Amino acid sequence: MLDLNQLRAEFNRYLAEHTHTRRGLDAALLHVCRLAFEAGMREQKALACPRCAGFMGVGVAIEQTSVTGVSDLGGEDGTQYAGGPGRLIPCMKCRNCGHSEHSEMRFDGGSI
Repeated sequence: MLDLNQLRAEFNRYLAEHTHTRRGLDAALLHVCRLAFEAGMREQKALACPRCAGFMGVGVAIEQTSVTGVSDLGGEDGTQYAGGPGRLIPCMKCRNCGHSEHSEMRFDGGSI
């Protein structure tokens, strides 16, 4: 996420280093604009769908739950199979194709 305080500090640093040049103010402004553009491009790539490159927004998905069946051999452990009520989980969902990803790294460290 773009930190405006960091951008302001970078502008002041660049301006102080280039005061001897004729276009120091313009160069400093161009420098921070380039930094902001690159940060925006990194954020957009992080939110791109791996299937169609569409925008991934915050959404919910139904997570499949498993149910343990009775063992045919009389043991304690039975075969697990899909079933049960399922549950809603937070995820990133593509607005174009509907692809969902449940990965905590995609949430930028926050929680929903």
